[in-house]
Amino acid sequence: REPLISLAIAFRVQSSCNITLNMRLFRQLLLSSLALLALSSSQTTTVVSAETTDAVRFDSKHIIFFAGPHRADVSGVENFFHHWVTSGWRRGHPNNLALRYWRWPTPEDDYYGAEVFGELMKQHNNATLNKDIMVSIENFWNESENGVIIGSELFDQVGRNARYDAMTPMNKIVDILKQPDANVTVILNYRTPRIEQWLSIWKANDPNVTYTEFMCKSYHNPEDPDLKKVRLSQLAASMNGLNAALNFLKRGWKVKLIDLHGVHDTNRDVTHVIGCEILMGQCEDGFIAKHDKFRTPDEEVPDIGLDVGETEARKVEELFRFRDCGYEPLFQPYVDSSQLEIMYKDNIWADCVPGRKEIYSNLANADEVIYTALLSQVDCASLGIEVHDGIITMDEALSISGNVNHNEHHGGKLEAFFNNIVVPLVFMGAIAYMAFYLYKKRQNEALNRRAANTGRSDLQAAASRMQQTTMSAEMT
Repeated sequence: REPLISLAIAFRVQSSCNITLNMRLFRQLLLSSLALLALSSSQTTTVVSAETTDAVRFDSKHIIFFAGPHRADVSGVENFFHHWVTSGWRRGHPNNLALRYWRWPTPEDDYYGAEVFGELMKQHNNATLNKDIMVSIENFWNESENGVIIGSELFDQVGRNARYDAMTPMNKIVDILKQPDANVTVILNYRTPRIEQWLSIWKANDPNVTYTEFMCKSYHNPEDPDLKKVRLSQLAASMNGLNAALNFLKRGWKVKLIDLHGVHDTNRDVTHVIGCEILMGQCEDGFIAKHDKFRTPDEEVPDIGLDVGETEARKVEELFRFRDCGYEPLFQPYVDSSQLEIMYKDNIWADCVPGRKEIYSNLANADEVIYTALLSQVDCASLGIEVHDGIITMDEALSISGNVNHNEHHGGKLEAFFNNIVVPLVFMGAIAYMAFYLYKKRQNEALNRRAANTGRSDLQAAASRMQQTTMSAEMT
């Protein structure tokens, strides 16, 4: 509107007033007004032609697992889909239309809310609760068009040091719904800076303890000797979504790994990325229709205070990044086959360099090394806790070399020699020893029986002789 007004004023001044206007100035004003008019028109056109995509109905049904991991924009995602994917008390709401072909299963007694699927891990021995959850999954699957989305941050509990077992209930769900691996997709978020996720886990674990207490009391705690296992699980599973992803890929499922930094850098939101680009719901400019104002709440970033200095904090970031780099070559075959898609790739593996491949490989799944490296940074002595001198420190972990990687994916030559040669030899030796021991035992038992029988015969003979002697004496 403003360009048109400027142009009208220019013509009016030129034609109606008795003022001589410099023609060059007039032409400049005219050209400027036309340019502004064109820009204004193009901006208006952009707004009018906003991209709208309708919800897509798939040719076959799919199982979608959202597996966290912990403190990686998880709660907001779970709460949104629990509320707005057609289910339970929200059924029939017009704001459900965008994701109308999907279901987020909800048991009849929805007392766990969005966290219900986590109970499959926490209460795995509760047969009644497990049955209720499985029945709801099956029922909502049957009424859906595209399938179900099932989410819990506890689905990240995968690996030898995980506190819970996520694979068993996930496999059970796939078996109950009788779906091939090709129809199963697992979504995982990747949060950076990595230290922010770790500090969020610390505060979520117990907001009333300092970081030093969080680490040191897990090393030696007579009141809770299992606390170290909890801390190892947080490092091995909650902080290591890449290990969970690798296990899902090996299981044959598809994985969508979302780099949250890349999502934020493009002014997107992870909930809408899932809804629009994975579930293929009805969206406008990349945001779920009727929910374009919703934004996934950011995770808290606690202040570590004076427990760890700035230099040591940078080393914490490097430690987790180095470990993540160890998974890059393991993932490449799955990327090449399109079984794994890294969405909005930005920060993941951005700092990996070829010269450190051995360090990266040694840290992948070296859970105890990660634990002791972090422990070495804090002053446990101030709490009266003595830490063993032989632990691997942070500086040692960041430069660790040699075949020291004892993990479930791959190992060094020494580990292979130990596992493939020494262990079998010891095992066979033990079997041979047991066989020899049993043979000698039976042999000794046989000799003892013969000796006993011989002894009994001798006694009987002696008794007979004594009896005959006695009878002879009486007759005499």
